Amino acid sequence: MLRGADGPVSLSAWAQSLGKPRFESFQVSGSLTAPASAVQFASNRAARAYRTVLTEASKAGPNFAGHYTVAYWGCGSPCGRFAIIDAQTGKVFMSDVSAAIPPLVRRNSRLLIVDATSSGRADTIGHPMLPYIFYYEWVHDTLVLRDSLNADDIVLK
Repeated sequence: MLRGADGPVSLSAWAQSLGKPRFESFQVSGSLTAPASAVQFASNRAARAYRTVLTEASKAGPNFAGHYTVAYWGCGSPCGRFAIIDAQTGKVFMSDVSAAIPPLVRRNSRLLIVDATSSGRADTIGHPMLPYIFYYEWVHDTLVLRDSLNADDIVLK
């Protein structure tokens, strides 16, 4: 959050007015209706180290791009990591993107937003200590950076 003259401003919502990517622009058709497959830890070497968090996230079912589950875990302050699990196959895709808070996702969209400004961490005048928002599209099992926003470049009135 960034503090404007009238109080906190959610940059993710505000950024949409700047033409930044929207969930609705990355719709997927269909969604997994069968039970999720077991997590295939052999599909990614690093996945074994996060067995518990990946298994628990998988149990919750798909929350991203129709049949994927985003699993998030903290790795120190202000650090977080995430992986994407294909609920149809159990295959794990470890992200190399760091996120201070869980990424924003929707079950019916391929858009994944890493919005560190929403972490609540700010300096004494309300400026976010982590001033970036990144917009990724999930394309063929890869996160592709589509856009970004730097809160340092924003002037609030």
